[in-house]
Formats: sequence, structure tokens, C-alpha cells
Amino acid sequence: MISQLALLAKKTIEAAWLNGPSYDLATQAAEALESAQLLQSPDTAAASERLRVALESTKRGLRWQRAWTAELKRQLETAENPVITVHRAAWDSMPLGLYARHGAARAHCEAHARRDLPTAAFDWIEDEEDGVAELVATVDGQEGVTGYTVTALEVASEYDEGADE
Repeated sequence: MISQLALLAKKTIEAAWLNGPSYDLATQAAEALESAQLLQSPDTAAASERLRVALESTKRGLRWQRAWTAELKRQLETAENPVITVHRAAWDSMPLGLYARHGAARAHCEAHARRDLPTAAFDWIEDEEDGVAELVATVDGQEGVTGYTVTALEVASEYDEGADE
């Protein structure tokens, strides 16, 4: 059985033979495949595959984001005075991003820290009083703070004048 790609190549070659200039058939076939972008170097094929994987990942992320946004909208519409929690990933005083899930904020911090500490083992220490999670790294048996934190922030949907007092 012929694959879809081979079938496409066959049709491309046949079209070139019917409509192309009259010179050797092998050259016509090669030119037809090249113009239809059916010939790729291994590097180009690998780059195309990386792009395809990245695109699929982005699509999954967008589907999750749409679902999260719809759920958030539903909560805002049905709650009397909803409060939303977002998680801020930061390094020292520099914000890295805001996330709906604490796991995503922690992953961002860990990925950022891994650039400088590629061999470190990471762990999170969470302050129960203020809810701030701090990333610590262990390198060669020595544990130390990294400056990366994840802070849960409550975002109110309405201004509450009494909350300021």
C-alpha cells in the first residue's frame, strides 16, 4: 500500500510529466518534488518536526487557557463576590509571570533557576503564615535559597470599601 506522501509525490511527478518541458524524466520528477516542497534535508525535516511539536503544544496550551477562562467567567457570573487567586512567580523583586495554577508558577521558577544551577536538586519551602513559597537548591550537599518565590495573590472582582479598614 502506498503512503499518502508517496501518493502525493506520484501525482506531482505525473503532473510535471504532462505539463513540463520535454527533457529527461528524472530531472522533471526531481524539480516537481522540490517545487512542491516534498524534498527536505534531514535538518529541514528535523526543524519541521520541532515546529510541529511546538505548534501542538501551543494548541494544547490555548485549549487549556480557553477552558480556564470559561471556568473563570462562569465563577465570576455565579458568585456573589468572587475572589480569584493568581500565583506570581518572581526572582528577587523581578516578576516572572502570573499563573492560574501554583504548579505552573513553580515550574517557571525552576526552569529559570536551572539555567544557573543545572545540577541542583530543588525543593520548595512554604511559609504557612503568608503563603509564600520559596525555592531552595541543593548543590554538592549544600542547601541555599535561590531568590525565587511563588506568591498567591487574591484578586477581587469588586471594590470593597470596608476591606481597606
